[in-house]
Amino acid sequence: MVMRIASLLPSATEIAFALGLGDQVVAVSHECDYPSEAAKRPVLTKSTIHGKIHASHEVDDEVSRRQDRWPHRAGSQTNLPNVGKNEEGEREDSNCPAKAAGRLP
Repeated sequence: MVMRIASLLPSATEIAFALGLGDQVVAVSHECDYPSEAAKRPVLTKSTIHGKIHASHEVDDEVSRRQDRWPHRAGSQTNLPNVGKNEEGEREDSNCPAKAAGRLP
């Protein structure tokens, strides 16, 4: 029986090829482009925001907007900084250790 590999992580794709399993990689994600042989495989995924958003605050806004669709994720307890907008509509990064330490503007 021949194993068929569908790699959804670029690092896993690189590892599979490095181990000599490239001929068994039958599909990859939209991010898998190395080695060059990987880019020739059928693509199983696509980015919904790639090519549309460029500034980091736009990515934050898009993720926040989409997160509203998944109520089980909204308000989840994480250690991630709380990024949002204050009452004046300006971006505000609260609970950000790097900002608190003065390493970020």
